[in-house]
Amino acid sequence: IDLVSEYTSSNQVYFYGKEGYKNLIGSLNTIAKQYETEGITISSRYFGYHNQTQNLNTIDTFNCSTSGTPLVNAPDGKCTLPTIEKLGGGDDFEKIPDSISVKQACGSLLAKSIKKQEVAYYYVASRAVDREGNYCSRLINTSGGPDGIGIITLNFTFSKNVKSFLRPIVVLNSNLQSEGNGTQENPWKVN
Repeated sequence: IDLVSEYTSSNQVYFYGKEGYKNLIGSLNTIAKQYETEGITISSRYFGYHNQTQNLNTIDTFNCSTSGTPLVNAPDGKCTLPTIEKLGGGDDFEKIPDSISVKQACGSLLAKSIKKQEVAYYYVASRAVDREGNYCSRLINTSGGPDGIGIITLNFTFSKNVKSFLRPIVVLNSNLQSEGNGTQENPWKVN
């Protein structure tokens, strides 16, 4: 059973520049492991893509938008997924399994900040290259849709900090017993 909270993490995490972009997915999955609890969970992952390149060895200086439209010097003129994903060119957000299943289960991708009790941005395990050539981390915005926030620009001439909340997924042990009815007075509890 996959479990995702209606809340984001209480703290934000920063990613910066080329190294932040290269290690975005691997870092998010490493952080998600901190949400595992022995005997209750069997694994965890970060909200977003499965089987994506965790840590990129390099980012090629070609530029392709994630939509597959070549912008500048694409390898052999090709900007196809998953070819460009392994080279740092992003992935196809619309096919992210977690976003599809969370929308079905919860009605939207919105999540609240646990501290402020208001809808908050949070990272998605997904990379993108926008039409201007910015290498972006993807976020779910306060309207429940995707945003790409540039970490580094084309040809790596400018880097910036990107910070956002987290929303990991834990996979529960199938032998768990629970009690409660999910209300505030009688919340679900794992035995």
